[in-house]
Amino acid sequence: MRYCHIWIGLRLWPLTLLVLSVGLSQGQSAACPFFAAQAIDELRARCAELSAGQGCTEDGVFNLSETPLVNLIDSEMTAPLALLSLNASLSEGRRIDLLLYGGVALRAIQSEAPSPVTMQATNAAGYAVNLRRGPGTNFAEVGVLPDKASLVADGRSADSQWVRVRGGFGTAWVAARLVRLDGQIGALPVAEAGPSYDEPFQQAILSLDEAQEACDWQASGLLVRNPHQAQARLLLNGLALEFGPSAFIVRADPEAGLILSVLQGSVQAALEGQSASANARQSLRAPLGDDSLAQGTLERADWVAEVVQSAPLALFDLSAPQAAQAPTTAPRSTPRLGAPVFVHSFLAPQTVIYQADSGPDVLSGTCNTPPIEACSHPAAITPNADGTISWRGQEPVPYRMQPVGPNTFVYRGRNVLNNARLSLELTLTSESTWSMTMTTVYDNDPLCNHTYYYTAVRR
Repeated sequence: MRYCHIWIGLRLWPLTLLVLSVGLSQGQSAACPFFAAQAIDELRARCAELSAGQGCTEDGVFNLSETPLVNLIDSEMTAPLALLSLNASLSEGRRIDLLLYGGVALRAIQSEAPSPVTMQATNAAGYAVNLRRGPGTNFAEVGVLPDKASLVADGRSADSQWVRVRGGFGTAWVAARLVRLDGQIGALPVAEAGPSYDEPFQQAILSLDEAQEACDWQASGLLVRNPHQAQARLLLNGLALEFGPSAFIVRADPEAGLILSVLQGSVQAALEGQSASANARQSLRAPLGDDSLAQGTLERADWVAEVVQSAPLALFDLSAPQAAQAPTTAPRSTPRLGAPVFVHSFLAPQTVIYQADSGPDVLSGTCNTPPIEACSHPAAITPNADGTISWRGQEPVPYRMQPVGPNTFVYRGRNVLNNARLSLELTLTSESTWSMTMTTVYDNDPLCNHTYYYTAVRR
């Protein structure tokens, strides 16, 4: 008899914003200066109309495509601050914020030129088909291509079984047998699997002024904020980052290494085959080589409160996070004001029961725990009045999942025991089927991801 891991007790909890303190200066180190409220207010006003692909400083607004380097080191600005706006693989109209502050510089890395050969790929399957991160069903889903919809194809897998397509999300892969091309697939170049970083500064090198003294070093870094539920993507100093609604600080120093400190939400990092996630009030570190690229072992780092307190968090109405606590109430979503309204063509108006198969436990990263086998089981999906869905498997409490696109929902949070970070990403693929990626990262094995790729059929 095989052993089946039952998920009872592993309740997912929604991502909630941490309690904010009153005023940036509370808890600020008296020995070190910080950014004046006036300078932050002036930058906020100047950058109020900033669009994706633009940046601004006290000297004015500029286009990122025309500015390969934003350098605040030895800057003559009254307050060395620069705000950049990126789409970062989000859907059109959404953006993330990158705030450079203090003695730092950010240099954009030019992505390889797009393939000169492109063609239209039209869904000819008769139903919505999955778009994946790579050429294979073992890669996570990033969305769906509706029936008869088209995207630009710019590459193929070496065996021509998969086609790479482009859209507002960046790049994704679709099974070649499910699409109709307006050319011969062999004319497309063989493309590399993996995420794309096509925008200016979506792939960049962060550097620190090594001549700074302690206070200046504390008040220098890169503050990143994603206010959207959808996953954004950056490649900083060779460290691949994916993150939903979150805020975090990145610092780069040849001696200390590349250090990422999460203020809110959760960040997934990958480096040279390793992967790790960090939640609020957690930090990750990787050594830096002579080329300023991250290398070696990705590991936990100490939380440096002075660095967080010295950052200009007030620009985004953030503050240093309080100590994380275990959830004490049933998981529930907070309505998002101004959230986009999606049309879910495959979502039934009432509860529907499915038979769900989790598949094997796929381990990634550096793991000290073995795979955990899971059993097939019934699962129910219930639509809610606020646009979310409640997904319930074997657990006594359903998980309320937020919509991030047509027929696509996500849920992320700590488990009820507060010893792991859990993630659900579910896509309704037809009126009777759905697929889902479930990832668990246990605190006692933080570099290991346990991932299950669910498929389900209506009962």
